[in-house]
Amino acid sequence: MTSIVLLFALFLGLAECAKCPYAKFTPQHSFCKDPNPKCTILERGLQPAHKQRLVDLHNMYREKVASGNETQAGNLPTATNMYEMVWDDELASIAQKWAEQCIYDH
Repeated sequence: MTSIVLLFALFLGLAECAKCPYAKFTPQHSFCKDPNPKCTILERGLQPAHKQRLVDLHNMYREKVASGNETQAGNLPTATNMYEMVWDDELASIAQKWAEQCIYDH
């Protein structure tokens, strides 16, 4: 009987991991949340060209700050070891899950 209970618990654990691979870190992880049924997102994700444009613009501004050429924010020091940002599909998926919560009070 004990082995049946253990197998059932293992099955439930595997099913939860299949649903949310981040549950092993915390069941409250953003990726583990179900979409908010009141949230009416019309589109999900970005096209590859939009991703690239977003990254390019971000890196352009990072470079401006890193090189000390940003003047609107005051006298900022130049940066050392500021790497270029790259697109991360895993992080984008987590951000999408968070956006699907439609919580705007942050």
